[in-house]
Amino acid sequence: MNALEKYLASPPISWTDVESIQKQEKGQLHLAEPQLLLSTIKEGFKDIATAYAPYVDSMKIPSSTKKIVLEARERGLP
Repeated sequence: MNALEKYLASPPISWTDVESIQKQEKGQLHLAEPQLLLSTIKEGFKDIATAYAPYVDSMKIPSSTKKIVLEARERGLP
């Protein structure tokens, strides 16, 4: 998710795409497909976290991962 969020924050735009460069400078650049992908990934992660949260304590995963799963479940990731 982090890589996609970084991509959306600063997408690689060709120097020949003047219209997109101008939109990006004004903060008006809308990348529909990557934003849809990011929201779908977040929703899928939330669904997985919700489904597996009751079993997290018995899983042999790092405590940092357990924390992320439980936080995602509680927050319901947007």
